[in-house]
Amino acid sequence: MATPHAAGTEPAHSHATHHASAARYFVVWIALLTLTVTTFGVSRIPMSGHMHLAAAIFIACIKVFLVACFFMHLWGSEGTNKLVFGVSFFFVATLLFFVLADVATRFTLTNSRIRPLPDIDQSILQHQRPPSPEAPAK
Repeated sequence: MATPHAAGTEPAHSHATHHASAARYFVVWIALLTLTVTTFGVSRIPMSGHMHLAAAIFIACIKVFLVACFFMHLWGSEGTNKLVFGVSFFFVATLLFFVLADVATRFTLTNSRIRPLPDIDQSILQHQRPPSPEAPAK
């Protein structure tokens, strides 16, 4: 049940303090667009190994932080909401780390002991159907 307030007084944590201005949303939107262009630009830079993936994931984490803090209103939210987001982010990051570590440490197919597939005659594809075998003469 809500407690009545004296006329002209308002609680310290009013919902009016949580609303951001349109300028803040515009700045965050411009930052998100800039980070998207940065992701594309980083993908064009010659890097070694899996650095493209690491850079893209790092930029994506920054974008997630911006969206969660400003568009989902976690910036001025209570501690419980921030805690839930932080724990969720930690578990997703941990899962992603172990999946990427597993994929990165696997052998490549060139080191496989499986024999390569035999060469297949591709001339059959030009006729749209296999040539019929000739019937044996009786």
